[in-house]
Amino acid sequence: MKKLLFILLSLGMNAAVNAQCNIDFSTQAANLGSYGVNITISGVSSVYSIAVDWGDGSNPTLGFDNQYSHSYASAGTYQICVDYLDVNGCYQQVCHSYTISNVPNLCPMTVNPTLNGNTLSVATSGSGASIPYMAFVYDLWAFIADPFNFSLIEVQPGNSHTFSHTYAPSGNQSFTYCVEYGDDNEPAACEANSYCATISFGTGLGIADKAQITEVQLYPVPADNYLNVYVNEPTANNPISYSIVDSEGKTVDSGFITNNTSTILLPESMQSGNYFFTVSGGNSTRTLTFSKL
Repeated sequence: MKKLLFILLSLGMNAAVNAQCNIDFSTQAANLGSYGVNITISGVSSVYSIAVDWGDGSNPTLGFDNQYSHSYASAGTYQICVDYLDVNGCYQQVCHSYTISNVPNLCPMTVNPTLNGNTLSVATSGSGASIPYMAFVYDLWAFIADPFNFSLIEVQPGNSHTFSHTYAPSGNQSFTYCVEYGDDNEPAACEANSYCATISFGTGLGIADKAQITEVQLYPVPADNYLNVYVNEPTANNPISYSIVDSEGKTVDSGFITNNTSTILLPESMQSGNYFFTVSGGNSTRTLTFSKL
């Protein structure tokens, strides 16, 4: 923490002890199912600089706001320290221990698609969320271009719902559809679970085989500079490819997964925001969404 103190005190101010300086901060899990934490700092006024040391060896977060977020690489107990300096020269350091033990917890979901002519019906059911929602995106790329191109309902835990959409294919054409089930509450009871597959017309393929990839998990979410990926099926002889696509449809990263659990270092140029993470192997494809800090 001496380094943080040096950073704060070398900003060109003569910091003095001020008896009226009285800050503190509270912690909250960023999202059950991830290794993230949010902190809210109280008692701040006329902030000159704030530095947050997350206790995991990462670089401190510098800012002027009273709310900050961080993602840890693993569960454990961390010493979080906030160094505060205001424009009047008031300096204070506050530290609290924070224990994070939850592991990735996806909302349980089952998906059963059927195709009748050009009409796709997707029967979905799930449980485990307090106020769950189900979303059906019938054309992933059209959704990226127009985010209103989807169906969304709220369902009670354990309830099921069948979505349907009739396509108008032009010759040999494929569409990627997705279903997401999750909880909008904060903190959430479970993380959103997504299933995506490709449907093809004019090729005789019908609904793509989904047997190869049946489970994908991403953590921590939101991600910082890396992303851990669990896929149920990859092997060295039959690697599964992945791609990360931004909200404008631009691919920002891609590669192959050869182990069940892999760590992907995100590109330094990757901006904060929401992304689509797609894994493909054989005729099987799954897409999940995640956010980057």
